[in-house]
Amino acid sequence: MTEPATPVLLTAAEPISDAVLAAAAALGVAVDVVTDPAECVARWPDAAAVLVGEDQAAALASRALRERRGVYLVGFSPGDLGRWSVPLGGQVVVLPEGLAALTAVLSEQRGSRGRVIGVIGGSGGVGASTLAAGLAMATSRRGPTVALVDLDPWGGGLDLLVGAERTPGWRWPDLVGARGEVTDIRRFLPQVDGLTLVAMGRQGASDPAGEPPAVEAVRAVLGSLARHHDVVFVDAGRGRLALGRAALAACRSTVLLAGTSVRAVAAAASLVPTLDGEVRLAVRAGAAGR
Repeated sequence: MTEPATPVLLTAAEPISDAVLAAAAALGVAVDVVTDPAECVARWPDAAAVLVGEDQAAALASRALRERRGVYLVGFSPGDLGRWSVPLGGQVVVLPEGLAALTAVLSEQRGSRGRVIGVIGGSGGVGASTLAAGLAMATSRRGPTVALVDLDPWGGGLDLLVGAERTPGWRWPDLVGARGEVTDIRRFLPQVDGLTLVAMGRQGASDPAGEPPAVEAVRAVLGSLARHHDVVFVDAGRGRLALGRAALAACRSTVLLAGTSVRAVAAAASLVPTLDGEVRLAVRAGAAGR
């Protein structure tokens, strides 16, 4: 029986399977290649990742599958890949220029990775960033190696929250070029009481260096941190859907922080169907509701 943690590639096109298997072999990652969409459907709920060749995307999309994380459409035609990305809920990897992104996807399937935990607010202002920072610092004090990643473009920077705004080290504007599998970046990042920090920059919106990182950079940085830390906490933010989805897709579990007012509960409930994997609910009690 195939291990549940093995990625699956659905394709009958040799150029696609050759490219994927070559990248996987370089990383030491096993990938199961299947040519029958029915076999892919059977593996759909439990596979670590599902890679769908452009030659099989239409056949698989006709199966009306339940949405899941970790789906990637792989091939050489951006138009064909883009057409099926929405029905399959997958991200597009165009070859050959997308080899760095493909490598990043496959590198996430290797062993010896730390646990990546996302923290997201069910509504604005409930304190998700404070919770993420508190969890990271409390975990670090118990002994594990911990990283804290800020992906809230409008939060002002988590370095301010933990008192590290003057601590030297790279912020996201220095990491926007990260792609694929990057080296150990710990020595370049701010350290606060043993906690590794990746914070947003605070440049003006007109400054390109102040722009939020691209999805490819987020995947690369999270992959590096997970390979060199026991636990990685991610403040996923709510402002940028693409960033949040990329971050949460890398998370083994997610903490959803909800308020107690009617609107806060309704907002948190609307997020639950979009969160796969292990989801834990935290409630911030207050005077606004019961």
